[in-house]
Amino acid sequence: MPLDPVFPADRLAFIAQDAGLSDLVTASSLRGRTRDLPCGVLELDRAQARLALHPDSRPSVNVAPESLCYVVYTSGTTGWPKGVAVSHANIVNFLRVAAPIYQVTDADHVYQGLSIAFDFAVEEIWPTWMAGATLVAGPREGRRVGRELTAFLIEHGITVLCCVPTLLMTLESDLPRLRSLLVSGEACPADLVRRWSRPGRRILNAYGPTEATVTATCGELTPHRPVTIGTPYPATASTSWTAGCGRSPRARAGRSASAGPGWLWATSTARTSPPSASYPTP
Repeated sequence: MPLDPVFPADRLAFIAQDAGLSDLVTASSLRGRTRDLPCGVLELDRAQARLALHPDSRPSVNVAPESLCYVVYTSGTTGWPKGVAVSHANIVNFLRVAAPIYQVTDADHVYQGLSIAFDFAVEEIWPTWMAGATLVAGPREGRRVGRELTAFLIEHGITVLCCVPTLLMTLESDLPRLRSLLVSGEACPADLVRRWSRPGRRILNAYGPTEATVTATCGELTPHRPVTIGTPYPATASTSWTAGCGRSPRARAGRSASAGPGWLWATSTARTSPPSASYPTP
């Protein structure tokens, strides 16, 4: 369960209690945000000696397709924040369907700027690693919009950008190497499509509630056609592939570049019953 350190303290506390968190993996620099949470806390930078006593190999674990992969909490703008539980089979099926549509290749540099507590970040991270492409983590706060973000994207040769239209509006100049643009999370204005369209560049508009596993529909946008959310993704789950919950036999090891913001990762008992504590709607 990914948690964003910029969440208000009462939201962090609500999620920790509602989800029944058992352990939190973080860093000591975020202690001010985590010390009052009702769960165990492992600060990786202060646990090096203990961690060094354990094997550095990955344990062999058999994962059932129906077992839980992750939980993401919704914003709560329409009521209670709700923990949405996504299984391994669901996310593997999404990636199997979405990867051929997004067409990320091992030569791409993909920007990772969305909060990992927002499931849209799945579209930045996992197709990139499946393709063996380079994932470039975004800059620290203060350079994540406008002119400074534009300079960062150009400096790192970003070829694939996933973002909300509001962020795209703040970029002050074109990105010369950008070949694929995926917008989601908000309605995309037609004039934004016209501004960013170039020969050889694809603009995709995706839509989907968290409960539908990241994205449910996608459409390619062009300057002289109405903006739509496209058509539903094909529901083409492959029993033989999802059962293994493994990587594609053609996938190569992905790479990550640049230093990004700190995050909190928690493990939970994955309780899916209604919330047991009051949390005010933002």
